[in-house]
Amino acid sequence: MEVIAWRFILVLVLVCSFSVMVKADVFQVPSEYSTIQAAVDAADDYDTVVIADGIYTGEGNRYINMDGKKITVRSENGAVSCIIDCEGLGRGFNFFNQENEDTVIENITIQNGATTSYGGAVYIREASPVFIGCRFLNNTVGSYQESGGAVYAEDSNSSFVNCSFDGNFSYCEGGAVSADESNLEFNDCVFENNASYCEGGAVYISDSLQIEFTNCQFTGNSSNDSNGGAMFLDYYAVGLISNCIFQSNTGVNGGGISCDRNCRCDLIENDFIENSALMGGALFMGEYPESVIQKCV
Repeated sequence: MEVIAWRFILVLVLVCSFSVMVKADVFQVPSEYSTIQAAVDAADDYDTVVIADGIYTGEGNRYINMDGKKITVRSENGAVSCIIDCEGLGRGFNFFNQENEDTVIENITIQNGATTSYGGAVYIREASPVFIGCRFLNNTVGSYQESGGAVYAEDSNSSFVNCSFDGNFSYCEGGAVSADESNLEFNDCVFENNASYCEGGAVYISDSLQIEFTNCQFTGNSSNDSNGGAMFLDYYAVGLISNCIFQSNTGVNGGGISCDRNCRCDLIENDFIENSALMGGALFMGEYPESVIQKCV
């Protein structure tokens, strides 16, 4: 009887597992659903929303709310062919329902986002979605008190893999990305021609346990009137930056990186090329920084 019982349990587990596998569905935009939001609303956990080639605008294709779902939203043929154009009327995605690494945005371009609050293209708070192969182009935060021209993340463990940030702007911190109390990872990402009027032409990090950048490139970014042409670490932030290239970035202090106010910035095998600033063309280490610098040129 005991053997029979265990066999029954095993069969039941296999059947349930198979049911979960079979359950995953694909929702096509626009052939089945006219907008991305409509497809997301219809999807359940572990489903996939596939977006055909095209430029997506208007209601339902901006301020997309993932509603905490563990789903993948991806393009059919790559980010260059699949564009969410916010037309200067808002941002692309909101994540504030405890989304985790099972919420994935893949191979999509988000461009021309514009807000007067945090995050011109993407807003993340108490959530940790994953971005793979995405492009963030010409997004803007138009307020002197907000930050994150393309992405703002607070209390997040998000990761960005093979993403590009180009031409984003913030009137305050973080022309491309602003992170607060977060542990973000960036792998094989490109930051180019982003700018801010305050700290962090491309990236601003504050009060975060650890932000990691690996194999990333920072080119032509600028903090027009402040510090950290490419990156600024502030207020107890911890950064681990390895195998990255910083080239032709400009700032007042720290053309490449500025680290200030009890931060730690560990730099391992990075290249700094033709960055410029009034103080510290490549690096500026301000008040009480604790950092390790190894094999950088």
